[in-house]
Amino acid sequence: MDSNMLDILSTVANERSAVANNLDVNVVMKYVYIYVQMSERIIRESLNTVKKIMLNDISGILTGTDVLSCQKQFTKFFDYVVYGGKYLRSTLLTSIFRHLEPSANSAENKRTAEVAACLEVLQAFYLTLDDIVDGGIQRRGKPCWHTLTGVGVNAINDSLLLESSIHKALFTILRGHPLASSVCDYFCEIKRVTTIGQILDGATSGIKDCTWERYRNIVYCKTSFYTTCAPVYLALLLADQRKYWTELEPLCVNLGYLFQAQDDFLDCYGHVEDTGKTGTDLKEGKCTWITCKAVEKLESPEFSSYSTVFEVNFLFTF
Repeated sequence: MDSNMLDILSTVANERSAVANNLDVNVVMKYVYIYVQMSERIIRESLNTVKKIMLNDISGILTGTDVLSCQKQFTKFFDYVVYGGKYLRSTLLTSIFRHLEPSANSAENKRTAEVAACLEVLQAFYLTLDDIVDGGIQRRGKPCWHTLTGVGVNAINDSLLLESSIHKALFTILRGHPLASSVCDYFCEIKRVTTIGQILDGATSGIKDCTWERYRNIVYCKTSFYTTCAPVYLALLLADQRKYWTELEPLCVNLGYLFQAQDDFLDCYGHVEDTGKTGTDLKEGKCTWITCKAVEKLESPEFSSYSTVFEVNFLFTF
């Protein structure tokens, strides 16, 4: 990574804030574009570092030609499923850390970016498994990993190796850091809570499960916790400023709710050319913002006559 890049990025962020006060929209958008592009570049470079760490760990387990064989397969999988996302979680983490610790040196910013990159690796793990469970066909504008020739159910093993490599990478990245164990423990909590959300998501068995309570629980566990809560909490943790978390947590949960509600809408009404993935929520009868809102409408006298039709065509066809 360019040692000056993070310092330049902080300068751009500060200038962007100053320009924003003058409300010059065109100039503000120029700085926002630069900021986003540089943030994404930093995350991509950090992902390269994380991948090298993971590949080195593989070489310490195997011997002979099997080392190169396994590393080749891992590299192919990593490059296919990890790169190419929006890097929302990782850029959120690094941006918050830079604002909390504006005087952080290049080494501290680099370490934070690599922890953030591990969040992107975790995201790729969940997306790959989610596509297998949902029978997804397309993700990020290309065929899902499990649909490729010669992959199939082996995608599960690929995903498990990716997930299990995250903690090893974190310990390497955070070696000597006083909060290394806390960061690693929180990654474990992210996986635990998200898995609970996945279980709830897959447990929908009809219209009776399409309730706002079920939806809120799914969204908190499956989306809010690792999409909005995790980046913010990890930034606070790395900056040793967890005192703000009590105030920020409700906001993060609500932002995650908004994020998921919009995703549910796009799953139903979006075009694959724009979203980069095939929508399967209604086909699978999932508990989403769309289905919960439909059930809510059907409970009113005005639409009650459509209840049976809705059940047959949307929720009892999977």
